[in-house]
Amino acid sequence: MIQVLFIRYTEATLNIRHYRTMWTSENGTQIPVNQDKDDCVPMRPPRRNFSDGRGSIGSPHSRGSSGSQRSSSKHSSSSSNSSNGGAVEDLSFQELLKIKGVKEATIKLLEEEEISDIVTLQALSEDDINGLGLKTGQKAIIRNLTTKAKSRISETRELPPPIREINGSGEVDLQCYCLEKDGKGKIVAEITTKHTNEVNPIKTRILILVDVSGSMGIKTGKRRRYSKLYRIKGFAKNMVTSLDDGDFAGLVTFGENADVLLPMTEITHESRDRLKSKLDTLDKSFLSTKTNLSAGLSKALEVFRDASSGKRDLLHYRNAIIVFSDGEVNAGTQEPSKLVHEVREKIRQLSFGLDESLNQWASISTVVLGKSASEIMYCLSKFCSSDAFYTIDMDVDNSNTETDLFLPVLMRKAAVAWNVSVYIESVNGAVLINEDCSQDNKVRTHGQSSRGPKTAKAYFYYDIPAASTRHIGIGLDLDEAFEEEVLRVKVEYSGFSGERKTITKTITKSDILTEGRVQGGKAITEHYKNDARMLSEEVLGKAAKAVLDGNSGGSANAMRQGQSELQKLMNKYGDMADKQETAQTEIFDYAKSLMSNFESLLQKVNTPIDDDTDEQTEAESSWLKIKAVSSAISREAPGLAETVTDSNILCPLPDVSKVSSTPMRAEMEKVYKEKGVRESLFFDFDGAIDELKKSMKKDED
Repeated sequence: MIQVLFIRYTEATLNIRHYRTMWTSENGTQIPVNQDKDDCVPMRPPRRNFSDGRGSIGSPHSRGSSGSQRSSSKHSSSSSNSSNGGAVEDLSFQELLKIKGVKEATIKLLEEEEISDIVTLQALSEDDINGLGLKTGQKAIIRNLTTKAKSRISETRELPPPIREINGSGEVDLQCYCLEKDGKGKIVAEITTKHTNEVNPIKTRILILVDVSGSMGIKTGKRRRYSKLYRIKGFAKNMVTSLDDGDFAGLVTFGENADVLLPMTEITHESRDRLKSKLDTLDKSFLSTKTNLSAGLSKALEVFRDASSGKRDLLHYRNAIIVFSDGEVNAGTQEPSKLVHEVREKIRQLSFGLDESLNQWASISTVVLGKSASEIMYCLSKFCSSDAFYTIDMDVDNSNTETDLFLPVLMRKAAVAWNVSVYIESVNGAVLINEDCSQDNKVRTHGQSSRGPKTAKAYFYYDIPAASTRHIGIGLDLDEAFEEEVLRVKVEYSGFSGERKTITKTITKSDILTEGRVQGGKAITEHYKNDARMLSEEVLGKAAKAVLDGNSGGSANAMRQGQSELQKLMNKYGDMADKQETAQTEIFDYAKSLMSNFESLLQKVNTPIDDDTDEQTEAESSWLKIKAVSSAISREAPGLAETVTDSNILCPLPDVSKVSSTPMRAEMEKVYKEKGVRESLFFDFDGAIDELKKSMKKDED
């Protein structure tokens, strides 16, 4: 009887990165990965195929692969010897196949199909085997190995406990809410910094990148009093006021060329007025006929390089570029995916040799000022930041524009975790259901055969502010699962001190079958919200495309259909939350907020165009609005200028309770009050108590 053979796996840690990836082996060796050619969609982790003398490790992202540590001591085959007298655990996967009678040509074919380890092999279905193009005899051998592996006896294997935290603590917490739905497993991974609700702002370097093309000098608003450039100048001066001593600020302009108006300059008591005076020189004399965004971004990154002496400067500060433009790029690199690729590559080149986990040291937020549909600005926002896509209609008089524009600065100053990588892996025959998994913030995983089941996904956040929450939905097919453990979720991030921290949770079939009932309303509510976010993102994506194609009717129909689907979703989860009044109320409030946004967007799309209004301009304005709303909701990140109705429910500001920085508190207070957040949010209780004590002591005297 053929004995089932298992390979002892090398202890290996997968460090998921947004752009490049590295495998870190047990002995600390790091193996870099080359950049993916299609860089507008983030990086895929590499195939894991190397040997440390104890066996070859295949891709954990291949069909059915669990990527887990399989200790051969737990199986009866662990002491078996190969024909040459060596232990099975010393054999590579290829050597094992040769012993079983598989020819080299077949082994090569298996490698091409990314079947390079026992765990992947054992997950093959009959259809998979028939699709490999093997001869009858070779099919029999592969089928025999696969069948034996699936039917192995594992009574001695210790089952993992229910959802558990392996290690890691501090700024980020990870919770997983499980439900069984329609016979499938559904999990919502909640990444939260809610417990870190006192903000001690980290040191920040903010570079403002301003479009100085001719259209930026045109006066806007009903009264035509101020130009876009004037408004940006006011914001830049406010930002200098709001930053803490020790922070840095810089200013680069771009038109036909890029110019450094203000190099990266440290904020001190003495330098503030000097910096503001310098910013006052930004006027119409800078205006250009061209808009070369790529030149501006390149120059902005060079400013960071010139202000840095090594790795420490890149890691000690939160480095951010905020781009202000009307979005009409007509010079330099104009294709969105190509520009994203160029920018990422330059960020890596200027990283002073930082390893792959840290070399994306700068985020890029974008603000479109005007009504031009700018796919290039949207792509920069989507792939080079974790913020919402910001847009402001400058024709609408808004005295609070400068206050609104502080939001991307606030998100950097409050960031308590950055370079946040989330790796999700189904194991032991469980398979990820792509359409039930979140799409936003997703990055590529490498090594997944297009014909086989999907077993891994990765997500990346540039940073997460204090007192905030992000969610990732996961769908799981359990039909072929042959073990209790079915899913692993790993979060790796840089904390306030700059150290890399890791949190890992394991999900079992028992968790999925029972946890929804245990957690009740909370699990149901989180799953409803996740499904509603995903549905909204899909619907609004279709609506935005239709309106830009000149089909406003199709855009409106897509949103009306979306409203109908949202209603059904609310009813479905509302029934699940029967007799749980708190959950039903929360589900209703969330649904009502989404419906209000759809109504607002429908009104904008359906508004009749008068004779003085350009049809294309209105279509592009609608596209901007739809994209901004969709981005804020799906990313759970606040938008500018009342972009989202009921934003405190759908994409709230960080729910902080205290801010240690006086300059930052003053600006945050303006932003929060404008958005209707409780006015007591930044009330200085400690200061009030001190004043009360002083008053009481004075009365006693």
